[in-house]
Formats: sequence, C-alpha cells, structure tokens
Amino acid sequence: MTEETFTAALQTGKCPDCGGEDFRPGPRAGISQNVECRRCRSRFNVTRHQETVLFVQRIEREDEGGAEWPAVIFTAGQSVEITCEGRTVEGTVRVTSDNGISLIVEFEALLAGHAGLMALMWAGAGEYRSLINGVAVSVAPA
Repeated sequence: MTEETFTAALQTGKCPDCGGEDFRPGPRAGISQNVECRRCRSRFNVTRHQETVLFVQRIEREDEGGAEWPAVIFTAGQSVEITCEGRTVEGTVRVTSDNGISLIVEFEALLAGHAGLMALMWAGAGEYRSLINGVAVSVAPA
C-alpha cells in the first residue's frame, strides 16, 4: 500500500489494512498522533490539520518490535508528580483520554501555578514526558 492509500483510508476513518473504524490513540507530538487499529493492531503516525489528514506513515506494531503502548497510563482523579527544571510538585489528573496519553493535570506552584494541558509523550522504559508552555516536564504516578 502507498502513503496515498493510507491517507485516503484514514481520512474516511477506516484502517487501510482491515477497514476497522476504532482506533486507540498513542503517543502524540504537535499535530502528529500515533494510532492503533483496535481490530487488527496496525499502527500509523497520522498528521492532521483540522479535519484533513495531511500525512500518514505506517509504524511498527508491538509484535513487530514497535514500542509498548500501555493499556492505561493515567486515570482521572489519580495523583501524579510533575517535575520541571529540577522541581517536583504534586498534581491531580482531571481529564484523560481513554488510555491516559493525553491529560489535563491540575497543579500548583509550577509554571505560575496554572493548570496545564499536557500532551503526554511515551518515552519508553516507564517514562512519560510532556511540554508545558515550551518547558520540558516529566510526569510520574505519586
């Protein structure tokens, strides 16, 4: 299959491999989101602008040597520790995607004490990283 075939299929919300329509979100950075078809486990890196799919690239499934995507990383209401520039504070997950990769975490006394929207990036080996206002942040269970 070509990149154009991937793009056309994912633009209609279907897996290019099996036609499945249910995708599990994976790591995200900027406007690029990794997704995994829940039916056949195929994985793709998808770049969207608004509702338009601009770019699609196949990525390795876990059984092909790709990274492990935990079923759930964080859940709503869970306490977490947020570390930024050598400083650690407690926070609470307020909203999360179905697998906990995208979060809204409430925290105090870090980066002016504002609640931050965190797009969590799976860094492997039990590490989760994000950016808040352009500053590198790590998040771990409390």
